[in-house]
Amino acid sequence: MQNDIQNVIDKIKVVTLLHQPFFGTGASKLEWSVDNDLTQTACTNGKFIKFNSDFLMSLDQPKRIGLTVHEVMHVYGK
Repeated sequence: MQNDIQNVIDKIKVVTLLHQPFFGTGASKLEWSVDNDLTQTACTNGKFIKFNSDFLMSLDQPKRIGLTVHEVMHVYGK
């Protein structure tokens, strides 16, 4: 399961960087991890993006990219 999640996260990073370079660059500078105890969806503190694995796996690829852009916008907005 951990490898599946890591593969999904790696793909999100690559696709975001290719299709949304402004946000992909920001996303690539953050530490990414899974933390099912911290959040039911996703969160950031400007240094990391943490995801709930069940939530992340329930999304299709376009929604995963949208979520990534959303989280990076929190970082850029600070």
